Amino acid sequence: MFINPLPTTVTVGGLLLGSTFPAPGVTFTQLLNLILYPFIPPTFSSFLFTGVAVLEVGDSIDSAVQAITWTTTEPGNIAVNSIDIDDVTGAVNLETGLPNTGTVTHDFSGAPITYNVAAVNQFLITGTDTDPAGPFAFTRTLDVYWYWMVYAGTDATTPLVEADIEALTDYAALSAGFARTYAFAAGDYKYVCYPAVMGTATVFTDTGTGLNVPFEASYNINVTNAEGILTAYRVHRSTNIIGAAINIAVS
Repeated sequence: MFINPLPTTVTVGGLLLGSTFPAPGVTFTQLLNLILYPFIPPTFSSFLFTGVAVLEVGDSIDSAVQAITWTTTEPGNIAVNSIDIDDVTGAVNLETGLPNTGTVTHDFSGAPITYNVAAVNQFLITGTDTDPAGPFAFTRTLDVYWYWMVYAGTDATTPLVEADIEALTDYAALSAGFARTYAFAAGDYKYVCYPAVMGTATVFTDTGTGLNVPFEASYNINVTNAEGILTAYRVHRSTNIIGAAINIAVS
């Protein structure tokens, strides 16, 4: 048996700094195992809601068959039936005591998660390891975002109405904000349209030349999105028709 109550002065393999071996001590086999075969803590390497990452404002997580998936490292070091899934933002436990199968179907139909403004909802997955010094919990978070659509493109019409805004196709995507570089096709006026709650763009720069691109003062148009939520959109139009394709950085 190896007995030594004095703390170790360095970490050696899996034997941590400050370890002690008071009576009755450990066998030399146990000591070598501690040094050569340290416990490797498991982690979550992924955590996803299938098909749900960014939703349009007004949309819901409401499926009765919403697939939730995850992957782990060191699965042999995870306690049996120790996986929990929580809605952190809503302070709701979704699943408890799951086996580490990597997937579960959760029914959200009775308590859908919906936002009528831009928002983020955080979820948490938790497992428990089998560390002899523990057990210890390990976690991973997932953020699901609700965004508005942002539109940009070319159009000969002025001013635009709601249908014109939604028909712009050079850029049409769910976005956290309006600031980015837009690639415009050749011809017509250049338009950038986004919800007024995002603020107001003031700088329009031709990335090819570094020069300012003149834009008219913005005006607002009410737009009802695909989820039936109405909000005011700010519409910016280039002062002039621009014949060539152009990349414009907006901020």
